[in-house]
Order: sequence, then C-alpha cells, then structure tokens
Amino acid sequence: MKTKFTFIFFSFFFLICSLISSQTTLQIINPQSWGNYSPAIDEAQIIIKPEGIFSKVELTLSVYTTSNVNSNTQLEIVLNFALPEGSIVTDLWLWCGEEISKGILLDTWTASTIYESIVKRRRDPAILYKRNSLMYELRVYPLIPPQNRKFKIEYLVPNNWYENSVEIPLPVQILNTSIKPINKLDIAVYAKDEFSNPELKTLNQNFIDAEDNGEYSSSYKYVRLITPTKLPSSLSISFPNPMHNGLYLKKFSLANEGFYQLVMFPGKSLIKLESKKV
Repeated sequence: MKTKFTFIFFSFFFLICSLISSQTTLQIINPQSWGNYSPAIDEAQIIIKPEGIFSKVELTLSVYTTSNVNSNTQLEIVLNFALPEGSIVTDLWLWCGEEISKGILLDTWTASTIYESIVKRRRDPAILYKRNSLMYELRVYPLIPPQNRKFKIEYLVPNNWYENSVEIPLPVQILNTSIKPINKLDIAVYAKDEFSNPELKTLNQNFIDAEDNGEYSSSYKYVRLITPTKLPSSLSISFPNPMHNGLYLKKFSLANEGFYQLVMFPGKSLIKLESKKV
C-alpha cells in the first residue's frame, strides 16, 4: 500500500522587533525530547539564472544525520540562514519520497498552528519564517534515520555591479554548516545573452557546457565538485559587465505588460559633465 504524504509550506514575511543573531546554523533535533544530532549535507545543487539586476537562485539540499539513532526516531531539521539584503524568497519545495510538493503562503498564526499540529501527528510538513530583513528559519519534519530529507529554496538575489564585472553571491554559509564534506556539489548557471561567460575564480574551477548532462539543458554551464572541503566564506559567480557607457537597461515582457530595469554608473553615463571656470 502506497503511503500518502502531506506537505505544507508556510512563509511569513514580517518583521520581528527583537534582535536575532545573523549566524547561519544547521541543526537536527528531536521535537519530542532534548538532544541535538550531528547534521550533514549529502548532496547540494545551486542553479542560477541571471534576470537583469537580480538573479534567481535555486538551492537544493539533501540533509541527514551522522549520529547513531534508532530508526523509529522522528527528528526535525532546523536551518537558520541569512540572505543578502534585498533578497526575496519566492518558493519552497519538499520531497516526500519520490513526490515533490510546493509550498503555500499563509499568515504567521495560521501557519504555526497547522505546523505544530502536524508535527504532533507526525506527518510531513515544512515551515519557513522570515525572522527579519536578512534572517530566515526553515524547519522540516520528520527526518527518520538513516534516510535523507531533500528540499529546495528558491529566491531572488540582487546582483553586485562593479566596474568590470557583475557578481552573484552564492549561499556558501549554508553549505558550510555540514559537519562533513558534501559528497556532491553542483553549481549550474544559465549562460545566455549578456550573461554568457560565467567564472568561479576563487575555487579555480572552470564551467563546462551542459550539452551532455541530462540534468541541465544546453543553455546551462556547470561545475561539479565531488566531496568538496570547506568552501571560502565568500564565493560568487562572476560575469563581464554588460554595461554600455556606464548604462544597463533591460525590459522584461509578460503578456501585454512589462517592466524595466536600470543600472547606471553616473561617472560613466551618457551625460558628460564638463568643467568650466566661472
């Protein structure tokens, strides 16, 4: 008989007035008792698609515990993490066996009440809080050793614009919470149009075309790291700056509507200022 899983995702975009630590942590706990179990990330995947002044990032993690735990124990994954200022979480996905469920957006009180009631009944929920402008808290239940739990966080992050490059920060702080090296880490980038030549200089790794890889379409380039050690505290994907005369203007169309994005370096813009003695 096939077991049916229920998954609910709740994301709360509100500001808590108390001070919250910006430290990124990954814990595995037992919600029915005390205890903290050694958390590790088995596999991780980062997929990046530049979209003008923002980039869409999909972070997929497969989490497990290295502790010796009774196979009947139902544990809870707790991930506290920060995103760069201006980032926007757009989706959460949870794998329930071979099925994938997408989250829904609810108010804080309703979502917390449903999540706690589901945990007590020992079914399959996940909950994502926005704790302040930078910090988030994700909870996934249950994790039943020795199995993994797999989930994906989608968010938009502002690109960092420099004179010669555009850089997209990677969520390495989250990856570095694993107490063991990650068995496999993929970093894939949608490389088309003005963002077609990605670089990952810090790790001295070159992107390769994804034409022969069944996981990504030919529009992507990727790097695969097998059992990587601790990553640098700061790591970005870099592209050549696509500005012309200090100006970047992009229009995105959706049906009969659209919106514009503008980035400008005033000192190199089309408006030239000439000094004049008066």
